Formats: sequence, C-alpha cells, structure tokens
Amino acid sequence: MRGKGFLAALALSAATVLPAAKSFADTTWLLNDFETANQFAPTWGWHATTWQSQAVSQSPNGATGGNYSMAIDANGNTGFQWGASVEYNVYPGGPPDAIQQNAMTAFNWAGDGREAHSHFEFDVVWLGPPENDPGHPTPTPDDPNSFTGGWEGVTMAMNSNNGWVQTQPGNLAERHWGTNGFDQPVETIHVVTGNIGTTSWSGAGTNKLPNGDAQWIQLYISLNPTSLPAVMHIDNLVLVTPDYIPEPASLGLVGLAGLTLLRRRH
Repeated sequence: MRGKGFLAALALSAATVLPAAKSFADTTWLLNDFETANQFAPTWGWHATTWQSQAVSQSPNGATGGNYSMAIDANGNTGFQWGASVEYNVYPGGPPDAIQQNAMTAFNWAGDGREAHSHFEFDVVWLGPPENDPGHPTPTPDDPNSFTGGWEGVTMAMNSNNGWVQTQPGNLAERHWGTNGFDQPVETIHVVTGNIGTTSWSGAGTNKLPNGDAQWIQLYISLNPTSLPAVMHIDNLVLVTPDYIPEPASLGLVGLAGLTLLRRRH
C-alpha cells in the first residue's frame, strides 16, 4: 500500500509540474448604461467636447439595453470630431456615485498588470439616414430629405496622467449609406476594441490605465460624418478584464511538497 501511495503522489507531481499556458476568466465592469441623469452631469458625466459644438444627451432612442442611450449629435460639424467625453475621478471624499466608483475600481484593476488582456465593448446605433434621426425613424425611397451617399465612423481614446492613447485603426464601426439615399431603419454594431497596451491602441505598451498612480481617467468617443445632420447613439459601455487563475505550474509546487512529505513518512 505504501508503494501505491508513493506512485500516486509521484504521478500527481509529474502531471502538475508540466508547463501550461496561463488561463483567464473575464470580468465585465459596467462603466455606463446611460439610464440615470447623473451620468450626464456637466462636470464629471458625459458631455460634449469643449472645442466643438456637439450636443450630448440622454435619449429614449437607440437603446440596446434598458430605456436610454447616449445621443451624440454632430450639430453642424462634418468630418472627424471628438463628440463626447467623460472623466471618471477619485474625489477626496470618495466617488460621488456608484457608477464613478465602479469605473475607477475597474480601471485600477485592469491597470494592475492586466492591460494586455483588457478591452472595451459598447453598442453603436444609427436610426436610418442622419436626417431621419429621430423624427422619421423609418426612411422611404421618396424621402425628400434623403441624400445620395455618405458614411459615419466612431473612434475611442483615453487620457490620464499616463498620457493620451486612441484606438488603431481609427474607425471601430462604420456605416455606409446606400446610393439610393436610404438605408435600414435601425442599424446596430457591437464594438469590441483591441486589447489595451497592444498595437490596437496608439503608443503600444503598458501603463496606459491607472494602477493606483492616477486619480482620474477620461474617455473620448468620436464621430466622423460626411453629411448632416448626423446623430449617433452609444449604449452599454463596459470594460472587460481578466481574473488570473492559478496556473497548473504553480500547483505543481503543491504536488512536490506532498511528495516530499510522503517520502519522509515512509
């Protein structure tokens, strides 16, 4: 019986010390669902960028979860533009609400050695041709306001004490309107960015996110319309990060320790 116990421990040790790839389980952190008005607070919530005249608002149109989305209206601007931005901040007395607190916890968790495996996800919604959003959500071929072409794209950027980075390539989602001047009444694209700290973002490398070393981080979302008016809806913004799972190689140390104890006993 002693020999069988020894062989069993030896087999366990041999199996657990073999090298294996690191494994991950994902955690999805909700940054914004746009269901509450405080997520659009003028100081710390989502708002229009200060150097252009876009309009950002909570909208009952274009929601992919819940009842509201964030509407970004180019408001007379064509071409590339940072339409909306937000700042998540750690206040001296603590974050002002659960959304802020959850966001900063998520960013610090991702920044603690997990950047290369963390990414953002969100939904982009367009409601028909831009001139039909939201007044005429069902465009028709004979719509007198239709136009003969155009497209719109979206880009994301981050800014903090660790510097400015943005997604590469520039357009995470694109919509092209047909030459007949109308398109689907509703078009939704689920965006999954590349992993942070890789070449999917400008300035590839680590330390893009806070790691307890930054008290604030800003996110920017752009739109790039070729025709006006143009409105884009964003919903369900999340940060997906990995949870490290103990590697089989590290468990091998436990097996070896057990083998050593078994040999000492016998």
